[in-house]
Amino acid sequence: MTIINDGIGRGNSAKVDSDNRLAVDAGVRPISAIKALSGDCYVSSMAATQPVTATGGSIMFLHNTSSTKSIVIDKVVVSCSAAQLTYKSSVGTSLGSVADADHAQVTNTNTASAKTPGVTAYAWNGSNNGIGGLSGGSIVNLVELAAGAWDLDADDTLVIAPGGTFNVALDNDSGGTNNCAVHVRFYEITL
Repeated sequence: MTIINDGIGRGNSAKVDSDNRLAVDAGVRPISAIKALSGDCYVSSMAATQPVTATGGSIMFLHNTSSTKSIVIDKVVVSCSAAQLTYKSSVGTSLGSVADADHAQVTNTNTASAKTPGVTAYAWNGSNNGIGGLSGGSIVNLVELAAGAWDLDADDTLVIAPGGTFNVALDNDSGGTNNCAVHVRFYEITL
């Protein structure tokens, strides 16, 4: 059996079987899974749940600080303890002096990789109504959520250019306590 390698060291290969037919291992994988294998997929999460107020505000903020790579928002997961939580994501939010936030950890989804992204992430620390020092932006998604965990898949269509931003804001319309947590998964690409 002849083995044909892709020549770039990724281990992709094709084989010519005994009937002289080309055989490949083919399947459909999400781009994020492929990026995870190469060490270019990351997650950023809040350190703890926070009680969202009726005023609401920014909960998670990502700033692409790279000058060469874009980030693609793959998935946002929001969990909430009560119904009537409004989820709003936006791009192009301006970053001033950050207040009421902590640096959020950004973790490579491939634990064997030492790569780190050119991204600074902030998560609301529970003070006031949300992350302070942010302004503007264009809304790309607005959804009213029921209680539970919600996978708001971005379908790999939201590309944040170098210097760009992605913001997640929540607003509690339940009239009671509504604890939440936010998790964002993204990967890097070079356009």
